[in-house]
Amino acid sequence: MVAGPKRQYFWFVSAFVCLVIIIDGAPVSSDLFSIAMARFEETAMGILVYSVISILLWPQSSRDDLEASAQRLFGTQVELYKTSLSQTAANYPSAELQPVAIKEIQALIQFEKDLEAAVHDSYEVWEMRRQWRRYHALSQSLLKALGRWRASFTDARHLDLPGLLPNLEVFKAEMADRADKIAAMLRGEPPQDWPSPMTLEVALAEARALSHFDRAALAAFKAQLDRIEELSRALFQCVADIKGFGGRTPDAAPATNNGFALDPDRLHASATVVATLFVAYCVWIYVDPPMHQLFVFLPTQWAMVSVLSRQPVTKMVPGFLVAFLTSGIAYVFVMPHLSSYAELGTMLFIFVFVQFWLFFEPAKRATRSGALANFLILISLENNQSYDFASFVNTVAGMSISVGLAIVIQYFPFSPRPEKVFLRLLNRYFRQLEFLLTRLSYDFERQRGPLGLLQTILYRSDILRIPVRLAGLADQIDYRVLPGTTPQRVHDLTASLQAIAYRINDLLDMREPERANPLVQELLGDLRDWQLAVLAVVRHWAADPGAPPPGDIEQRLAARIENLERRIGEARGRFDPDVLSQAQYEGLYRAVAAFRGLSDAGVAYAGLAAGINCRPWKEARF
Repeated sequence: MVAGPKRQYFWFVSAFVCLVIIIDGAPVSSDLFSIAMARFEETAMGILVYSVISILLWPQSSRDDLEASAQRLFGTQVELYKTSLSQTAANYPSAELQPVAIKEIQALIQFEKDLEAAVHDSYEVWEMRRQWRRYHALSQSLLKALGRWRASFTDARHLDLPGLLPNLEVFKAEMADRADKIAAMLRGEPPQDWPSPMTLEVALAEARALSHFDRAALAAFKAQLDRIEELSRALFQCVADIKGFGGRTPDAAPATNNGFALDPDRLHASATVVATLFVAYCVWIYVDPPMHQLFVFLPTQWAMVSVLSRQPVTKMVPGFLVAFLTSGIAYVFVMPHLSSYAELGTMLFIFVFVQFWLFFEPAKRATRSGALANFLILISLENNQSYDFASFVNTVAGMSISVGLAIVIQYFPFSPRPEKVFLRLLNRYFRQLEFLLTRLSYDFERQRGPLGLLQTILYRSDILRIPVRLAGLADQIDYRVLPGTTPQRVHDLTASLQAIAYRINDLLDMREPERANPLVQELLGDLRDWQLAVLAVVRHWAADPGAPPPGDIEQRLAARIENLERRIGEARGRFDPDVLSQAQYEGLYRAVAAFRGLSDAGVAYAGLAAGINCRPWKEARF
């Protein structure tokens, strides 16, 4: 639970207190209850003191960060919508959309982080957490709708859209006005009026003159715009509710189903902590190191801090060195001269303040935790204080061994360095993507057993989580040892992976509904050729995530899509137009557009990966 997305500190304290009670009660089990109650009182006092200080003296809240993140996210989506509108013109270059689409995904990932932080440290956000999470779900739905809408441009661009959709300009003006009002509400300005439902009108006479496929392209283009209108209206109502402007009762939040949430990273973190506890326990029994039974607690504690901070134990080593130095100065030179609690409190304030000042940045969270925890353990505060330099050195030795043990176990079986973890997650991502691509075939039956179904559910969920984890790791990587790599390019890379994850999930969602479509069945061979071309590229990256992408990936995928579009015309000619329904034509269009969208996302990733020198990432470093 510590490695999960919610209430990490609550679960951390639960495990921490459990260890304290068990280990302190090991010599005399009859003392367990009194030890548990004493620990409960200590924890409750700490919560009370911190709460009073944080509420009355120095209140801190991530609410402003959340609201700024919401404004950036919505502003990026509006920018993408307006840029996409220009793409509907014939012969308009499409290269400008990709940077904005990547920026949209990055803004969504950052908003999710800010939301979880603000829910836990802001009473206002906690009270409105359901509305804020609804805003997040609506933003995710809008991201997908904008992506599907952009995928429809190729087949709809040659149509006379203003003639076929008479109120298109009025629709655009209404969307622009709605976007301005939502942005104003996010800044705290109340709306003057409320939007009403609006639907694009279709010129029936002109639409009937189109071919069936063109009518399907028009219907899909219109359906996505109608979906965007529906989402913008829901966003308007949601933001008005968050800001307290009243209005209509919000619609139900969009359903989000990411499947069974079995997380391999959380399982690995849990296994590492338990393995640390087990080995430390064996060392205590058979070796009896310094600190005796407390030695069981310390390595396990460092492993749990590592999971909580999402940083390797090696990041704590500077904190240990600082703790050894500062506690030695305090224990040997300062504390023997203190004679009152006021003097002791002044000393503690100075030392703790300095350590927080030195390691305040979030990237140094593990270092700060190691420095503070070890400092307080080493000075051994008691009501009746006594001093023993040999005991101090013995404690330093025990702590050094404990952190060494935690580091060794964390390096088994894989290195915890951020760039190594990044490469492993990339490898897992492409292996899962390879499997999901095999499940994508409309005539694929071999893996329809329970195991294949379970793998599909787990991989679909995990492939959406991995880019978020990669974005967090991108902030921890030391780019000074990775020449030729910039943080911005790595963040762009993770956003492109998120785009691929959304596209593959869209394709899997429409696989079964379009399975019986005769037009799709007619193109199975061409879809299989496209799939084999993509699989070859994905296997290339699954075998070695750091390998440079194939140089002709864009040409290869573009050739498959071009051949697929040519075959569509031939397939349509083999069927009587009166036999096929409009829904079947639309289904064919949606499938082809989704395949095209996944190809474009893959090409974008290849372009970003080509600009990263991955050789230094693979070098062995401790």
